[in-house]
Amino acid sequence: DPNYQSAEKGRYLATVACLYCHTPELSPGVLDMSKAFAGGRIIRRAGEAVPYTVTNITPDATGIQGWNAGDIAQSIKSNTEKQTARILCAPMPGGPAKFGGMDVADLKDIGTYLSTIPPIVNGPFKCQP
Repeated sequence: DPNYQSAEKGRYLATVACLYCHTPELSPGVLDMSKAFAGGRIIRRAGEAVPYTVTNITPDATGIQGWNAGDIAQSIKSNTEKQTARILCAPMPGGPAKFGGMDVADLKDIGTYLSTIPPIVNGPFKCQP
């Protein structure tokens, strides 16, 4: 596959940058790897009354089905959703001062990987539960 090397690099980067937040827990500190990248994790940030539910970033209809590597890279870079141009749910560290400031090739590698993993039905989730 001509995209193999890109997907492998993207797998590494997505594991470091995306896996922890976008994967639900079986118990505190133990990720449910059967739902890797499928969202549903509830994040409570210190000082904020409302928790956030993290979105599914697998290529399922409840996630990012129909997105290609470029769409994913652009979403992270701009911190906006593809379809709506709405700001990504907090606490997503998108935008140029955060993950969006990564090299465009690295963002596309993440996109290549995420767009080719098996879809997992989980959600859809809104920013707040």
